[in-house]
Amino acid sequence: MMFKSSIAFATALFLSSICAAQGAESDPIDALTAKADEIDRLAREIEAEDPSFYGRFGDWTIRRDSNKGCAASNTTDDLNHVSLRYYPLTNLATLEFSNRIATSISVGSVVVLNLYLQSDEGLLDLTWRNTKFKTRSGYGSMILFSADFPASKLLANISSSELAGIFVNDTGKLLTRFTLSNSVDMIELLRACSFEVSELNPNDPFLN
Repeated sequence: MMFKSSIAFATALFLSSICAAQGAESDPIDALTAKADEIDRLAREIEAEDPSFYGRFGDWTIRRDSNKGCAASNTTDDLNHVSLRYYPLTNLATLEFSNRIATSISVGSVVVLNLYLQSDEGLLDLTWRNTKFKTRSGYGSMILFSADFPASKLLANISSSELAGIFVNDTGKLLTRFTLSNSVDMIELLRACSFEVSELNPNDPFLN
């Protein structure tokens, strides 16, 4: 069974524990699936009423980030948050993700991380090793890591990838990872949104 959002996933786990505690005789899987679908439907209705909402593709949500670009957001494998912002006028892409367990990292510091992108044929080029990520405070105890990249190359790499992994440069330990299935269509939607809100023509020969 695949849960379509982290909210649905958390709710399903909660309902599952209740069913187990009460010794429910009905099939809990069917009940949880129906409840998860209902929560996902309500979440989509709420998104549709959000003025910043642009669209969804798979598990990615595209929102208008400003009058200069848009952002695609998703949930990482460890149930943290990841977003990819694209600003076509400056050919800039910002990758940001949250983390709850990096308690030794102070807000405002700079850490060196390795971003690896993998396709069905193996790792892509190793361009994004030794990337400097800035940190800032997120919701609650979360730390947000963000880095700016040349958009044209990063978006092309992501479009060709199935999986992204970010590792600590010094220790080689995995910090987070997230799937990039159907990333070609997600990137196309992100680009369409970004060009629309920035009022730029994607065929402009002066743009990268």
